[in-house]
Amino acid sequence: MIRRSPVLAAAVCLLAAFPLHAQTRPFTTQLALDVRSPQGAVLTEDGRRAVVLVGTRRGRTDTDHYRFGDATYIAPSYGDLLVLDTRTGASTALGEDVQTRQPTWSPDGVRLAYYLREGDAYTLRIWDADGGEDRQLALRTDKALSSSAGLEWSPDGTHLLVTLRPEGWAEEARSAFLEVTEGPVVVQDSRNDFLAWDRVRNQGDREILARVSVADGAVEELLPETPLQSVRYSEDGSAVLYSVARPLKTPYGRRDGVEYATYRLPLDGGEPEVVLEPTEDRIRPEWNDAGTAVAWAEDGDLFYLPLGADSAVKLTADHREVVEDGDTTRLSFSLVAWRPDGEAVLAGTRQGWHLLPVDGGEPELVLAFDEDEDARPDRGFEHWSEDGQTVWLSWSAPDRWWRGLRRLDLTSGDVEDVVMGEGLYRSWTFSEDGSTAVYRYSDGDRPDEVWALDVRDGATRELTELNPRLDGVAFAHTELVEYLDVDGNTLHGI
Repeated sequence: MIRRSPVLAAAVCLLAAFPLHAQTRPFTTQLALDVRSPQGAVLTEDGRRAVVLVGTRRGRTDTDHYRFGDATYIAPSYGDLLVLDTRTGASTALGEDVQTRQPTWSPDGVRLAYYLREGDAYTLRIWDADGGEDRQLALRTDKALSSSAGLEWSPDGTHLLVTLRPEGWAEEARSAFLEVTEGPVVVQDSRNDFLAWDRVRNQGDREILARVSVADGAVEELLPETPLQSVRYSEDGSAVLYSVARPLKTPYGRRDGVEYATYRLPLDGGEPEVVLEPTEDRIRPEWNDAGTAVAWAEDGDLFYLPLGADSAVKLTADHREVVEDGDTTRLSFSLVAWRPDGEAVLAGTRQGWHLLPVDGGEPELVLAFDEDEDARPDRGFEHWSEDGQTVWLSWSAPDRWWRGLRRLDLTSGDVEDVVMGEGLYRSWTFSEDGSTAVYRYSDGDRPDEVWALDVRDGATRELTELNPRLDGVAFAHTELVEYLDVDGNTLHGI
């Protein structure tokens, strides 16, 4: 016997509700290739300006798929770089049909540093929002910028952190790729530390950390060739904080093959200080805002290590109680975020979110989760107010289309709606002072646009109109439907 799916039947009915004669213009392949999509937003500390990368599928159509795995290959991803005024909605295009990476605002919010592709390499550029000047910062080095390089301003705005490639790197990396793709014989021998393809992939990890003077392009190499995992300045600018993921061998399991470690490099000429000793355990330490301590989760426990301490403190040592009577499963903690003052962390468990003081105080349950896991909404941490009293979190209901941003008052425990609705809210980005947020919004049928939120009064403003060419184009309509399974339970389909 053939049984018709209730979801399929509902879908057929929905499609039938949109006759062809009601359509205006069809959505063609050519239109699809040119749909403009915002790919990310970066805000100034005061929230006044946002920079957004806008891409299209056409901007990636020349990708050479035969070169994936080649560390020297820069896959095309062309689009526009837009600067948006979050208060007025005014837009400034820094480049059209260009390939850019890592736009980063200076601490004063006036200068924007970013990478611009020119040929088969990236250059470093700085745009001045007050004067409108867009200039290339010529680096005083013969080494090339890494195509995967990060970019970060020093707190005083005088330098930028970048990564460079070692001398001769391009020739060595390209040769390694050609050896396994065009060589007559490729040997994969597990007796070697690395299989052939892993040796090729490891070429991409070869980087040299350096800082560049914004005034004249002078380059100071801070570290020798190092497989960097993350890099940032300390809050006072006196040190660089970085983590390393050093390949040891081809990994055949989750806990072997890579050595992780965390360091602090004083910028007064001192040697790197070991914060977390090298280990093959895959832990991801998070620095507090000041850069004076790290915290991490490991095997369900949370650990805290301030600089200068002899050993880490297990914050959850006395708090992993039995979940329920007769259940030997212990309550497992994960790290959600540091509180801005560095005196507590937000931790997650099956029960909810807990505020956990790093001085050893008792954890406080600040957001309880529903006991029925199927009834729980999806929640995500987005931002913490500077005074540590308010947390903003993304929210999505489990049984209806109701999504957006909510505010958790840590003093009262109240959760209030900030921006909620039936549309799609994505990619929340908050300014450092907490006054402004930008996000992507769509009604679920049309492409995303960029919006701004005034966090103080809840006012929203649409900042972009990226696809006017799609006006009058017929789109499918998406909606949520309910149906019953064979046992009479209510289920949902799209």
